[in-house]
Amino acid sequence: MFRPAAGFRQYRHDIPERLLNLRNQNIEFLREQVRAAEDRLNVGEGTRTEVAQTNSALAAGQSDYYKAASTLNTAIAVYQQVIGHKPDALGTARSVDNLLPKTLEAALAAGLSDHPTVKAAAYVVDTADFAVKSAEGSLLPSASLSAGVNHRESPSGGVNSASVSARVTVPIWSGGGASSRVRAAKETLGQRRIELDAAREQVRQLSGRRAHHSAEVLALSLERR
Repeated sequence: MFRPAAGFRQYRHDIPERLLNLRNQNIEFLREQVRAAEDRLNVGEGTRTEVAQTNSALAAGQSDYYKAASTLNTAIAVYQQVIGHKPDALGTARSVDNLLPKTLEAALAAGLSDHPTVKAAAYVVDTADFAVKSAEGSLLPSASLSAGVNHRESPSGGVNSASVSARVTVPIWSGGGASSRVRAAKETLGQRRIELDAAREQVRQLSGRRAHHSAEVLALSLERR
């Protein structure tokens, strides 16, 4: 989803086509400046230095025009590559303000629950917790139940039989291997929980910095008014 949005923004919001038109208008203006300087030189009111300066400005304007043309062609190519066709009559992008949290507390709550880094760390914690339970399961007793039915034909008639058996296994000594695996799994779980806390703290700091920056921008805009 990022690439289509980037292609739209590069073409629509950077407005390379409008910039190209401005560069073209600037070239026409500079050409008039060159002609005026040459006319003044011809009638003895100008200097060759003035003509050279206007020609230099025209060359710089032409260079800016070629750069703008290259930017426009690049924007069109990126848009066509991502979207599948050339841009045509693009409208203004819809505002996303109504989708954003209204308060800092709401933004922080959303970040702590929905931020990809936090969610990924939480999933890793769940995986490590399951590994602990699985390791601890090897230390617990286990029970199994089996049942069977048998039918045997004989000259005197059929004989049916059935059997049911239960088995309980209680681990007494495992050589320390199972306990070691449990301790290692718990150590890993503790580390993953620390990483989750670090991810949440990172989101809190990021939200705080963005809120401070937004407040500065708002204050600056009010001062300019």
